[in-house]
Amino acid sequence: MDLSSLYKAFDDNPVLFIVVVLVCVSLFLTLIKLFFKRLKRKLKINRYKNYDFSKIDYMDGIEFENLIDAKFQKMGYTTKLTKATKDYGVDLIATKNKKSIAIQIKRYNRNVGVKAIQEVIAAKAFYKTDTAMVLTNSYFTKPAKNLAKETNVILIDRSKLAKIL
Repeated sequence: MDLSSLYKAFDDNPVLFIVVVLVCVSLFLTLIKLFFKRLKRKLKINRYKNYDFSKIDYMDGIEFENLIDAKFQKMGYTTKLTKATKDYGVDLIATKNKKSIAIQIKRYNRNVGVKAIQEVIAAKAFYKTDTAMVLTNSYFTKPAKNLAKETNVILIDRSKLAKIL
């Protein structure tokens, strides 16, 4: 098919021309969106690349969640931060090799208790993930550790987090 026959087809059928233009524009906009999504992800990962661990105690909860999100992305996970409210006890869903983790992220000045474990257990069922995890810049109470052990919830406390970051 040469250009003259293409022009004739569009001339004979203006609807075809409009459809082709709309498809091309849609494809172009999708590619632009993907480009900016990847750029945003890379910038986020680079922002927290060599993060000073001592700064986590001065972050707000959202910034701490973004740090953990970036770290999981850097480890090769596909991630999705949940809404700040009505998250059913999960702040981050991380997926790698078709296995997903429901992660409750707690930036606390005190030890994390049983409630966080209960919430992430419920969220694991709600989001249908394979694993549940609670991650904190602090430590866990003994009852929280006991419940996590009995329900196979992974706990990442301050000491483990320092090694990860």
